[in-house]
Amino acid sequence: MRAYASVPIFVLAAACGTTPGPQQGAPDAATPPVTRTGLEKCAAGMGQLHQIWSAANQHGEIVAMSGVDADNVFVVTSKDGSVKQWRIGAAPTANPVYGQPFDPDTGAVVGALALAPDGAVLAAGDDASHVLTWETVDTTLTSNVVAAADPITAIGLAADAKSALVGDLSFAGLRRWDLVAGTVGLPLTTSLWGVRAIAYVPGHDLALVAGDNYGRASVEARAAADPTAAGAAWVDNGGTSGSVRAIAITGDGARAVVAADALIAVLSIADLAGTPLATQITTGHTPVGAVLTPSGDFAATASSEGAIQLWDAHTAAAIGAPLMLANPIGLAIDGAGERLVTATKDGNVVAFACQ
Repeated sequence: MRAYASVPIFVLAAACGTTPGPQQGAPDAATPPVTRTGLEKCAAGMGQLHQIWSAANQHGEIVAMSGVDADNVFVVTSKDGSVKQWRIGAAPTANPVYGQPFDPDTGAVVGALALAPDGAVLAAGDDASHVLTWETVDTTLTSNVVAAADPITAIGLAADAKSALVGDLSFAGLRRWDLVAGTVGLPLTTSLWGVRAIAYVPGHDLALVAGDNYGRASVEARAAADPTAAGAAWVDNGGTSGSVRAIAITGDGARAVVAADALIAVLSIADLAGTPLATQITTGHTPVGAVLTPSGDFAATASSEGAIQLWDAHTAAAIGAPLMLANPIGLAIDGAGERLVTATKDGNVVAFACQ
């Protein structure tokens, strides 16, 4: 069992809320009403997004954070080399608790994380070009392998946690990691000049790998079982320049919300190379994380400029005004779709809910 300890909570007062978004259309008389989670109610204009807690991670500057697993656990890494797990409380406003740090400390800064959906395995990449795995039940380090010559910037973990894709910011900086054999393969052919985000598509033998193609946001698809060759690819031709920095995929594997420099795009995964379903220019919004609500109807992003923003995940339209938070690092959503969680560069973990 994971051991968790209570920690002092430094902020419990609600912070500024967003302006309520547009009302959703009334359901057809023959259609049962849609059950919305708390965050979805916020996005549908039935509440406001507020900060509900903030707790100190106690290891200085935070560098990266993972998503939330089925047990409401997430992981953050710090500039001091620590890797630490947190559990979100079951009650909507319950204080978070932290668990046993992952040991041994490798001495390098971990900048990329991927937590298995069931929370059993944590995969990570550090600035010394190593990829590592821990068994989360007892925080045992189970592998530590040299993967490349550059710091690892992205990891995508397959659903069975037996393989992963690993990326860095070099040209052809994409490799397959066989977690069973403990080996990392040679660079894979790719059109990307640096990899910043990797996500596996639920229920499909497919992974999306994202970054930029000659300075234009780009996403390419690869077979999860054999990612040697890239399949269909999307390249932004809308005139913006930059890189994809986060991807969120709907539970049915139909759509991807792509958060890039100054751009939000909604892509059809079945027609990845085709025209996006929707795009939105977002000048001054450099994403550091993106998530989707359980219905797949709404998305949220965090930006390095300090904005937590809700979006319509079909039209890419911004919903309400952003909630501002200094220096967010990453973004996650709890399993019930009730709370957004982020970390901050100054060393805190912070949660938001609809009130």
